[in-house]
Amino acid sequence: MAAPSLPQEVFDKITDSVAHEHPNESLSNLSLTSRSHFLERCRFHIFGYFRIEGTAPYGMIKILETNPSLLARVRRLDIVFEAWYGPEGDPQDILVLLDSVTELKTLCVTVKSMVTGLDLAEWIPKSDFCREALAKLFSRPLVNLEIIDYPNFPSHLIRSLRLQSLAVGHGTSFSEDDCGEPQDNWRLKSLECYSFGGLSTIDNLLKWCSSPVYANLVNLHFAIQDMKCHENAWSIIKSASEGSCLESLSLVYMPRGNEDLVRECYGKLASSRLAIPPFPLLRCIDIAISLDYPSAGTSIIAPDLIPDFTKLLLCASPQPSLEVIDMRFFWMLPAITLEELRRSSKRFIDDTRGWDQIDATLTSLDLFPKLRAICISPVPNLRGGLLSWEDMRIAGEWVRKEIMAAFPRACAREGMVFQWVKSHDAFAKIRREVVSEVEHRFETFKRVQHVYPGF
Repeated sequence: MAAPSLPQEVFDKITDSVAHEHPNESLSNLSLTSRSHFLERCRFHIFGYFRIEGTAPYGMIKILETNPSLLARVRRLDIVFEAWYGPEGDPQDILVLLDSVTELKTLCVTVKSMVTGLDLAEWIPKSDFCREALAKLFSRPLVNLEIIDYPNFPSHLIRSLRLQSLAVGHGTSFSEDDCGEPQDNWRLKSLECYSFGGLSTIDNLLKWCSSPVYANLVNLHFAIQDMKCHENAWSIIKSASEGSCLESLSLVYMPRGNEDLVRECYGKLASSRLAIPPFPLLRCIDIAISLDYPSAGTSIIAPDLIPDFTKLLLCASPQPSLEVIDMRFFWMLPAITLEELRRSSKRFIDDTRGWDQIDATLTSLDLFPKLRAICISPVPNLRGGLLSWEDMRIAGEWVRKEIMAAFPRACAREGMVFQWVKSHDAFAKIRREVVSEVEHRFETFKRVQHVYPGF
């Protein structure tokens, strides 16, 4: 009597489990056990992702020679353009290979200089290989795109895509191409700008998109390093508030050469009465503020600007779905003795400095009824000279304890996890849970699929 057959979904789940726990050789072995039950799903995992850096992978070239249709299964490609090719040295085999990658969905483009002092902004326009490869790749049905170290990226290449997620990495900026009339073919769910140039020039790209681009945004991450970054970030946040999908927001203020940037950004927000608007589905907020200089006339323990800016961002609007707040503060202390630091800490908690109002707001059930995890990571940069390493460690502990003591209500709120180190298990567990659920709404570039060992 023949054994009853199982639904194909069961075999697919087995294959997916093997791919997650034991990729590569285990998938190859599993694919050999049954062509009808396992082969197709194994091929999906084995050939779903590959990376090109420098030259075409030997394994891919062999596949191209014997079974080129397998390359149509590639859904994610990471390609690194190495800036050293001469006019006779362009790897044409890569261009031939890209002809067979027809169903690409996720692309990461990186430019890497192989010559010290080489100006990528000058090299890229002269590279026929780079131009031809991008033309092929951007003719594919891409929905997820990441660009790293690519100065003056041609905006017109992206305009025709139906993007759902865009990540802009270090060293990337966008050209001022004339792309014609605005279009609304993007349906962005995630926009992440980690780059100084990327966020400051993102308006060159987004000005050719109509407002529906922002309606489906689930995730926003901005690294703000100059005033143009700040203005572009808040313009996008304002547009996103017209929708109701945003679940994760990250604002990282890391000045680049302008010591007064954070103060200037705070002043601009305060004068225009801007703050994080209410988002009905927002579940996670990350805020990082960095002051890389000691401010005259402020507290030695923590500059007043830090609680003032935090209060402005968080305390203006109710967030009915907010569950996690992760706050990181960096500042530089002047060169002082441990005894001077001890004396200065005695009057740290002062209602007029803003911490008390932040504590009252974060524990308000009317404003944040679902908030269950807060992490505050104060990181003072203690100048050496007068302090030994042990003194610096002690001083750092004082600072953290003083800030934690400024939040008595949050510490006492029933069911609230309140910590000052993000790696603590309780907070980290809740944060991972929320972030994982949010990331399932969009493709994330942090989750790389399995790579076949021959590639």
